[in-house]
Amino acid sequence: MVFRDVGTWGGARDGAGRKRRPGGVAHVRREEVSRHDPRLVTIKRARGLRRLRTLLAAPVILECIAGAQAAGFRITHYSIQNTHVHLLVEAEDNEGYSRAMRGFVGALARGLNRVWERRGCVFPERFHDRALRSVRAVRNAIKYVLNNYLKHGGEVGYSRGGRRMPDPYSSGRYFDGWHGFVAEEAPGSVVVKGCWKSSVGWKRHYPLISLGAAPGCT
Repeated sequence: MVFRDVGTWGGARDGAGRKRRPGGVAHVRREEVSRHDPRLVTIKRARGLRRLRTLLAAPVILECIAGAQAAGFRITHYSIQNTHVHLLVEAEDNEGYSRAMRGFVGALARGLNRVWERRGCVFPERFHDRALRSVRAVRNAIKYVLNNYLKHGGEVGYSRGGRRMPDPYSSGRYFDGWHGFVAEEAPGSVVVKGCWKSSVGWKRHYPLISLGAAPGCT
């Protein structure tokens, strides 16, 4: 039997702890949650899995978004890309946010595994999030989420009868802040209305968002 020196067992030391995956999100303390500040969330699926932006996976994601809505937790915008999902999320406090996000990610993994007829990890990395403290940051985040497909091979955009349309794999058709596009009525939407900053505040100080404005453009 080999005995270890108790003086060197455990404790803080170089190289200790779980190793971070290449490109993964560092396990640092998240920014404080405030009900006044929306959060931009990105959830990445594991490499090698099937695409999320399909008619098979998208309904699962929408079902989980609808199921996550609660009194102290709201998902106000979403977009589905092939390897990741972007969300704008609001919560009342740290505990409610953490609990709701764990439940959402867990339900999403189970649902995708079910339709993909597989078992195993779907989201190996911690989700990334950022608090949006200003109305300008909120506007930029809304544009980033709803027009994100323009960054991923969707430069031409969507149209119907020559009229430009929002990304069908996003909540864009229910968004009332487009320039030149009238939002659809709320029934059928899985997202809910956000706080003052995300529903009213940004429009008082900044122009409406163009359907062709790629993230990073005015």
